[in-house]
Formats: sequence, C-alpha cells, structure tokens
Amino acid sequence: MEFVADKLSEWGLDKFIKNFEGNEDEIADEQVWDNFGQEEVEEHAAALLSKLLASSSVPKSHIANDHSPSSDGLLRDFQDGAYCKQNAFLSSPNVIKLIMYIDDFEVSNPLSPKAGTHKLGAVYMSIANVPPKYRSALRNIFLLMLFNASDAKMYGYEPIFRQFVQDINALASDGLDVHTPIFNGNVKVVIGQVVGDNLGLHALFGFAEGFTADFPCRTCKMSREETRSKTMEQKDMLRTIQNYVDDLARDNLQETGVKMKCPLNSVLHFHVITNRAPDVMHDMFEGVCPLELKLILNELIIKKFFSIDLLNARLLSFNYGFQEKQNKPCPISRTSLRSPDGAAGQNAGQMVCLMTHIALILSDLVPEDDPHWELLIVLLECLDIICSPVIGRGDTLYLEELIRDHHTVFLQLFPERHLKPKHHHMLHYSSAMREIGPVIHVWAMRFEAFHNFSKRLAHIACNFQNIGKTLAYRNQMFLLYNLMSKQVLVERHVEIGPGESVLVSSLQDHQVIVDCLRVPLYGDIYLAKWCKIHSTEYRPNMTVLIKKTEHGEPVFMQETGNVDNAAPDDAVGQEQEKNDEAPSKKRGRKEPEPEVGNELNEEIMAQRSRPDPKNE
Repeated sequence: MEFVADKLSEWGLDKFIKNFEGNEDEIADEQVWDNFGQEEVEEHAAALLSKLLASSSVPKSHIANDHSPSSDGLLRDFQDGAYCKQNAFLSSPNVIKLIMYIDDFEVSNPLSPKAGTHKLGAVYMSIANVPPKYRSALRNIFLLMLFNASDAKMYGYEPIFRQFVQDINALASDGLDVHTPIFNGNVKVVIGQVVGDNLGLHALFGFAEGFTADFPCRTCKMSREETRSKTMEQKDMLRTIQNYVDDLARDNLQETGVKMKCPLNSVLHFHVITNRAPDVMHDMFEGVCPLELKLILNELIIKKFFSIDLLNARLLSFNYGFQEKQNKPCPISRTSLRSPDGAAGQNAGQMVCLMTHIALILSDLVPEDDPHWELLIVLLECLDIICSPVIGRGDTLYLEELIRDHHTVFLQLFPERHLKPKHHHMLHYSSAMREIGPVIHVWAMRFEAFHNFSKRLAHIACNFQNIGKTLAYRNQMFLLYNLMSKQVLVERHVEIGPGESVLVSSLQDHQVIVDCLRVPLYGDIYLAKWCKIHSTEYRPNMTVLIKKTEHGEPVFMQETGNVDNAAPDDAVGQEQEKNDEAPSKKRGRKEPEPEVGNELNEEIMAQRSRPDPKNE
C-alpha cells in the first residue's frame, strides 16, 4: 500500500480526493471547498498530464489536436461542428476539450429502507480531442468528482462546483506547461460540452426540472401546450444568451422556465445556452422507441397480423448474433401493450437491439403499406441518421423532414395522444448535429456504464462511512493501474483468441492471403478463432456491413475461417456503426473503396504468427 500511496502522490492523483467529513453545515463553507490553492492544482494537474502524455501508448496526435476537422465537409466528431469551428479558442491548437457528464446513482440496494440515503452525484469526463473509438472505452473515462446528492438539493450546485470553476478557469487562461519526450508546450483545458440525462442537466443548468412545467425545454422557449403539437423546430423561439439573461432578471420560473443561474456560466468559453448535447439514450431508447413500439405492436395485433405469442416466439428464437448475446430483448407482456406509458420492459441496450432487428423479425407478417408499419419504418430511418457516427450536412436537413413526417403521422394515427417532451427534444437534433457533430458520440450510454465500477466497489466495501471518499480513492487507484500498464488512450487495441498455425496453402482462398499479407504460399500463418478490435469481436462466418453504395444500398462482407481476411477496423468500425457513409438512401455521395487490411494483418502476424513446431 505504501507503493500505491507514493505513486498516487507522485502523479498528483491524491490531490483530487477530498474528504468532506464533519457536519452538514460545513458543506456550504468555502473553506471546505478550498483545501488547496490554485498553484498546487496546476502543479499536480501538469504532473498527471505529463504522465499521460509520456505514456508510450498515447499518440501525440490525439492530444496535440491532430484529430483535426474533416476536410470533406462531413461531420465526424465534435471538432467538425459549427460551435467548435466558429469559436477561435476551441479551434486553436493545443486546446484540450473536455466532455463532462453528470448523473446521480444509488450505491446501496434501491429497494432497501436506506435507498436514497447514500445516493451520490458523479461527474465524469472524457477528452474530445481523442477519436470516439478510443473515447468510448471505459478506461478512457475519468472521475472528476463525487458528492452527496442530498447536498446538491439542499445547498445547490454552486458550492459543489466552486472549486472546479476556479481550477478550470486557471487551466483555460494560463494553461499547463507540459514537458515530455513526445510533447513540449503549453496546453489549455476547456469544457467542450456537458452531457447527462435531461433531469440532471436541467438541475445543474438551472432550468425547470419538472417536464410538466410551462416551459419544459432547455433549448427553446416553447410552452408546454406548443410542444405537444409542434412538429418542427421554431428558429425564432430558440434560447439565446441575451434572452437567457433577461429570463434570469425576471426571476419567474413559470413564465420563463429558468430557475436559477448555472455555476458553469462562470467558466471561460462556456455557457449553458451553447451546450447543445442531447440525451439520445433516454430520449430515444428509453422514451420514444418503447412508447411507439408498444403502440404500434398493439395495433398490429388488433389487426390480426400476428399474435402476442407469435411475436414473443420470434423474439426469443431470432438469431441476434453473438455480439448481442447480452442485449437480447425480453418477451413483451400483454400488460405492457395495454399500458404503453408504463415501464419499457427493456433496458437501453435491449431496446437498441430490438429496434435494430424488429423490421427483419416481423416484415413477412405485415403488409408494406400498413400505416402503423410505415410509422415504425420512418422512426427507424430517423434512428439510422441519429445513431450514425458520420453524417453530412444534407443529412441533418433530411432528418428534419423525417422527424416532421414522423410526428405528423404519429398524431394522425393516435389522435387521442399528444407528443411527449422527448418527442419535442427530437426537433432539436438536426440543429444540434450541425453545431456539435454526430450526437451519438455524446450520448450517455458509455458514461452510465462507468457507474458499475463504483457500484461494485460499494457493494464489496459494505461500509458507507464517507463512501464518496472511498470510491474516489479506489477510482484513482484504478486510474493509476491503467497509467502504469499503459492502458489509457491506447492507440491500437487488438486481442487475438486461441488458434493454431497452419500452412497458407491449406486455406481456402490462399492466393488472396498471399497477395494481401505478402506471405509465402508454403509459409505458416496463425489461424485464430476470433479477434477483438477496440472491444468488438469478429469471428468466422460473421457478416459485417463495410459501406454503402452511392445509391444507399448496403455492402456486406462475410468473414471466412481465416481471421486475417477481416476488413481493417477503419473500414468496419464497430458493428453497430453504419459505416462512414451516412444512412439516407436519398443521398448520392460516393464513398472511397475500403483498403485491404494490411495494417491490421501485419499487427496480427507480428503478435501471433509463429512457425509450426513440426517443421523445426
């Protein structure tokens, strides 16, 4: 433990663990939150950043802002959006842009009498300069602070974020002088976007927390009645910094929807009005999709296209593939179909899987021209663009039309219903994409998965005396382990499964292997049963979407028994990604043909290829 303590101190990690012992009245005391000075913060932050950059697994380009804006006009990440491009400071070199996440989570049994007593608020962060395929890994999400959720309700967020605001302003104005073998210079740190669920963001930003409020939206000033029927974003009703200041001065929650000033407005180069990150996970996969899917399925069952038993039989027997083995949807009960506003019955991961495959599962049972089925297809087309990792600016305009059509048809087919607040949030997705890039890169799914680490630790510790400090300390130990084992911001992560060495000539399509890998025909090659690239597993006989044609038709590739025939990760990405071509069939762009996977194959060969012992 002495070694761990020394390393935590050496790398400055212990300085970010605060102990808030004492009575509750001290929480609001400035002295509690000012445990160490600005110079000490900068010193230890620079030490930690230096260790991060000095790691051989950290590419200089990811931190030094070579994750540059796209030159072809496509939106691939945060730096491609208008908000970043039009901000001279954010678009300048050597500026680290943070994506912050805030949420509450329960560390004890949520059904126990103690539920809520030990509820914690957590703030995590990731680095927007890092490409999304690295940023989504849990080891590249970092704990920023933990606090008691009850303190935030009692004292507000201002005393909780007071020290952070001072620190981030110092990092934004003075920066950090970092000196490592791969990088030397001054690096400034700013907040890019703040993400979270709608309730958490409204509480932090100072907007109305109840979504039955008269003005429930943080992006526009539509009234509750208007949000229930409007099908397009009203540009003249968007919130601006000026009308936000006016609303604060009026100090009338019912007439403005603004409750109080957000403490993050004091952060340099950031304002809550310019924070356009939507909550895709809760809006779509825990809101709109469960509601509409149950409504549509119930109507299709009433029309006798299929029964609930047949539906569940197909859901259980459908082959979702090994990638979705943990996200297989649960059977749908009759009760849930009768009460579509109730619990979804599926978690977000299961709903993603279900919405991905539902059309394939039921398409042979339902006529194509059925109006309820057409509503589902339009919703799936909206999801196709919303969840796309790369989009064009024309796609955002097309999405506006799709959402308008979807909302209009929904109101026509279900006249007894009105649009939910999460339906209204969809209206702002198109403009948000133009401002901050693909919204799928700032959704809450990966950040919420990071809660599990602290939840497991709390269950193991079984000691809730100052549980926040315990979890913060363990999180810093975990970060220390990742830094020392060079697992943070790794440039390439390939894991090879078990297999055997075989002759190239004995394999099917051996000439392709010889041409692509430049290996001799009678040489040995390692034949793996599976391989993982950025945590996505590839196996023989697996079909992967690699691109779309200029007419929007998908192009698939099937893995053979040889792992070395796998397409490069730049071409296939993750299986749920719809490739670098945006999804709409009405677009006519041409996508470059994917290159043969020489780079990946050479790395695999370097790791695992070895001569057959029989030949020695």
